[in-house]
Amino acid sequence: GKVMKKGLKRTVLIILTLVMLLQVPITASALTTNSTTFSDVNQSSWYYDDLNKLSTLGIVNGYPDGTFKPENTLTRGEFIKMLTMVAEIWSDKKLTGVHWAESDWNALNDNGLLEVSTGYNSSGTLFPCTVAALDMPIKRYEMAYLINAVLYMSFYENQMVLKDTADSFANHIGDYNGMDLGYRTAIEQCYAKGILTGDTDTYFWGESNLKRSEAVAVIVRLAWKSARKTISWAVEKEVVVDTSFTSFAFQYRSMTN
Repeated sequence: GKVMKKGLKRTVLIILTLVMLLQVPITASALTTNSTTFSDVNQSSWYYDDLNKLSTLGIVNGYPDGTFKPENTLTRGEFIKMLTMVAEIWSDKKLTGVHWAESDWNALNDNGLLEVSTGYNSSGTLFPCTVAALDMPIKRYEMAYLINAVLYMSFYENQMVLKDTADSFANHIGDYNGMDLGYRTAIEQCYAKGILTGDTDTYFWGESNLKRSEAVAVIVRLAWKSARKTISWAVEKEVVVDTSFTSFAFQYRSMTN
């Protein structure tokens, strides 16, 4: 009887300790602690701080050999896993086992973040939940579309407009006039928000596959406003919103920005 009581007390103590640990808020110092290092990433790398932050939080991982491979492409499945983690959205839909990222696809789809107009594919979504689709490298076009969807449908941020009505997004996005019209609005918003900047000539290169180094940068800028680039040519469009409901993800970001 005494042994069982001791065992029970120990179990209760462990549970209480875990509960208290889970309730401790993440501090700024915790977000910048370098708990993970990669043999192929230097502290001088332009994406180092972003990678450090996400790896510390367990949002990104390296390869078994200790590398990060920043120039490697990212699959759609890998990107939407990162996206659902920072957006803190989920789905209760029963899994079929079609793919390891099925729950992430369901989370995005159930929250309307994959819904697109005609012209993308017959399913009415940005891409279907199949092995072939989720294992395909994600294009920068698709990345921008999803980032924009989270901005306004999950984080409820205001849209951006040009400060000068005589201005044009073509003055700030190098390949603006030649880009796919289906993604143009999303790219406009991502540039105006300071999440995307393009290359040295501000070109976006939407048909190119997203690199792992680029992915960590855009995810951090999406989740933390303080990490976004300062944009002087765009301002927020003031709109009337329903403030009766605020997502936990939005509250969390407000507390940590």
